[in-house]
Amino acid sequence: MKPYPAKTEDSSFEDGASDLARFSLEISGRVQGVGFRPFVVRLAGELSLGGSVANTPGGVHLEIQGPRSCLGRFLEELVRKAPSGSRIDRLSRAELAPRLRENGFSIRQSRERGEEGDISQLRPDSAVCRDCLRELFDPEDRRFRYPLISCTVCGPRYSIALRPPFDRVRTTLRRFPLCSTCRREFEDPADRRFHAQTLGCPECGPKTWFMEGDGRGRRTEGYLEEAGRRLRSGGVLLLKGLGGFHLACDARNREAILRIRALKNRPEKPLAVMAGSLAMAGTLARISPGARRLLLAPENMIVLLPYRKGSPVARESLTPGLDRIGLFLPSTPLHHLLFGEDGEALPPLVMTSANPEGRPIAASLRETLGFFRGKVEGILAHGRPVRERQDDSLALPSKKGAVLLRRSRGWVPASFGIVRGKGPSSGPVVLALGAHQKIAPCRVRNGRALLLPHLGDLESFESQESFRETLVRFIERERSRPTHLACDLHPDFPSSRLAFSLGTEWGIPVTPVQHHHAHVASVMADRAMEGAVLGLALDGFGLGTDGHFWGGELLRVDRSGWTRLGHFFPFPVPGGARAFREPWRMGMAVLHALERKEEALRRFRAPGAGELLGLLDGARPGLFPLTTSAGRLFDAAYALLEGRERLSYEGQGAMELEAWARKGPPDPAGRTGGFHRISAGILDFRPLFDHLAKEPSRERGARLFHEALATGLGEWVQIGREQTGLSTLILSGGVFQNRLLAGLLRKRLEGTGFRIVEPLRVPANDGGLALGQAWAVWAGENPA
Repeated sequence: MKPYPAKTEDSSFEDGASDLARFSLEISGRVQGVGFRPFVVRLAGELSLGGSVANTPGGVHLEIQGPRSCLGRFLEELVRKAPSGSRIDRLSRAELAPRLRENGFSIRQSRERGEEGDISQLRPDSAVCRDCLRELFDPEDRRFRYPLISCTVCGPRYSIALRPPFDRVRTTLRRFPLCSTCRREFEDPADRRFHAQTLGCPECGPKTWFMEGDGRGRRTEGYLEEAGRRLRSGGVLLLKGLGGFHLACDARNREAILRIRALKNRPEKPLAVMAGSLAMAGTLARISPGARRLLLAPENMIVLLPYRKGSPVARESLTPGLDRIGLFLPSTPLHHLLFGEDGEALPPLVMTSANPEGRPIAASLRETLGFFRGKVEGILAHGRPVRERQDDSLALPSKKGAVLLRRSRGWVPASFGIVRGKGPSSGPVVLALGAHQKIAPCRVRNGRALLLPHLGDLESFESQESFRETLVRFIERERSRPTHLACDLHPDFPSSRLAFSLGTEWGIPVTPVQHHHAHVASVMADRAMEGAVLGLALDGFGLGTDGHFWGGELLRVDRSGWTRLGHFFPFPVPGGARAFREPWRMGMAVLHALERKEEALRRFRAPGAGELLGLLDGARPGLFPLTTSAGRLFDAAYALLEGRERLSYEGQGAMELEAWARKGPPDPAGRTGGFHRISAGILDFRPLFDHLAKEPSRERGARLFHEALATGLGEWVQIGREQTGLSTLILSGGVFQNRLLAGLLRKRLEGTGFRIVEPLRVPANDGGLALGQAWAVWAGENPA
């Protein structure tokens, strides 16, 4: 089969040609769960063409017959008018002998065997559409107030899929046979639910119910009203969504919020809020046009937005020490029914994943009760099983769209090309497992990348087991094993141990990829970049090739590998990993390096601080690991500006420091140039810390820290350009989630000739790391 390029003329379909022809077409892309087959049937009917269409594990197969001129028009409109949410990546054709008796065009039984599977053909789960919402609140509609209403363009997809191709019999809805009325809709080409695999109604679909917090007293009548009463009276409820259960309560009620924090063992980490409508969201946060688009997008992301003054929610209980709130709108019909047609029946609700900290989100009622039985006021659940658990995606708005912080529900299992143009159709199949935090494994095959949903951190045994189970299910659905595995350079990460275990089991090579190389490579893959680049990789931790903690790195990266051009000045990390949650340790290390030991003793009075300073004073080589990490510099600045002695979640100090900086006055022009030194590729901010130690205002100090950091980075990368001749600069690593720092650096580099590139479809944090690992191995096997 030869490729049929989209939107190009083909001489075999001249308007004057009327001879009968028959083609076999193979289409790959996002063509399942989007109404693609119904669209093909309608298009073929409009043009009086015969044939059939069927899903396959790898996409869609068509046989189409008619006059050549009509076939040409069919192919043109197939590309031009494809359903919203679909995407054609490849269309190949072969000519067949025409059949004498071809009556009409039909959807045939899906072809399940004989091919590799590709779950990326499937549309991600999406928020309920306008047509379904209209029916949901229409008393004359037979699906009036049915909490699981959906159609060909909305509702669950990935979360209920068992294996490709996507048909009801291969989803968790297979146990719910259609009633006669739904069956007629399913078989009627004129109906908008023609071949809607998630079809259902109150008669034949899964039921919804309310039960007490101990799992007893199930009721299928009045469940919405009862749930609403419990929430308004200050109760904590469990609600089942698309990808699992949420814990919910009134976002104005401090006591209820504290109960959720206790249930999750999450004392200070921010909690997301669901607003019933865009108008309600506007009372909580300042919403720009770009943020409005993200809130209303079918991905239904949590969007981080600045608080509106006078916001009625319990701000310090929701987001202690921060100036932004994570907001999203109802995603499911059940959410909309709770909030009512106008979105005002309930106050804003805390809506956070139902899991103790460090565990995966609960997907089943049994699992949920195992965590929270008897600890909540009620459970609002439904009978549609979740196969693949998914957290809510998280993003910041920008002028160019979403800056992803967590890529999960609404984005998975979408794939994308990692090379420009058509790309190779062969080569290695690489499965990369990521690092330790924000795990999102990635498979690269045929020049396309598919990231699995955010699976959280691998701190607990349960999260590690869930990680392994997800990978095994994925391989089973793909019906083929990878040819290569990739992991982080750190040998003790659970993901690295699993990679080597699977490599031995499957008899395939495993390639460890240095952490910061992978950060830069992830953006190169995301943007399908060719050639060498400069990369700034700034984060909290990644094992370096010298055995120390890296995280402030200037690299040169191309398809063949990477070179370390420079790094931040190294400081000792007193206490090793304990310093990640106790920022005073880095504050002490910095003051010790500045020979201000008495001040260090005076400032930091945590248990063991004096002994630690003594160890620093007489430290033998190797006693403490050294770090070049930008994240640890944020910890040191936070400590010197009198932040918390102990952090309760990863990144807390850096997030609070950014919030302080947004309140601080911009520093006078030119003042920030004297706070760093550069020598032999080493960027040294000790002069900055010497100043911060004397700064009385945390807001002014935090602002100066950000501006001085941007100034030093800007000078550093220009030296890197002089060394290499490269002017394309990639920004990656979790530190660049700090939009204040990223914006200040861009401003410093205006007019200098740099092309600055940041991630587009993956997070800058470790959630995008597996993509970089996979690309590094794949590119090494596919040299330019």
